[in-house]
Amino acid sequence: MVEKLSAAQDELRQCRGDVKWVERENLHLTLKFLGEVTKERVREIIDTLSQGVRGIGKLHLGVKGAGVFPNWARPRIIWVGLTPNPLLGELHRSLEQELVALGFPAEKSFSPHITLGRIRTLNNWSVLKQKLQGWQERIWGEEEINKVVLMQSHLTPRGPLYRIVETFPLTQTHTIF
Repeated sequence: MVEKLSAAQDELRQCRGDVKWVERENLHLTLKFLGEVTKERVREIIDTLSQGVRGIGKLHLGVKGAGVFPNWARPRIIWVGLTPNPLLGELHRSLEQELVALGFPAEKSFSPHITLGRIRTLNNWSVLKQKLQGWQERIWGEEEINKVVLMQSHLTPRGPLYRIVETFPLTQTHTIF
């Protein structure tokens, strides 16, 4: 899937929009953004996530469509979407419930997506918009998700640096499209 999405980024680059593209190795699905976390809370978060993934098996996720957040009139984020999946929703709800109990803020809604890039200015936006709107129903393929990874990000002038804190395997296989 990474290869397909990286190729999509290359195709979008040809539109010459003013976009900060996510590096190929950093393409990911965020289940919950935790924000700034103290070192003292990391062990508690690891224990909580371990509980939250218990009983959740591998997921086969369909990747479909493309769009922008927050909307076409004020685009900031370019994304590809995921087909609705009850098991992904169950995983998100489980983690959300556990993390809210630890005092992290509840999310208003969960819109599963993979960010391809962040729009800096609207230079050449009409060309980029036309390409993206043509991809709204495009099927990119599917990907097996067999783990949840707790990541630490450190923002730098060149972009975020990610470090794996802990990996939580998903143990059973479920296929829903």
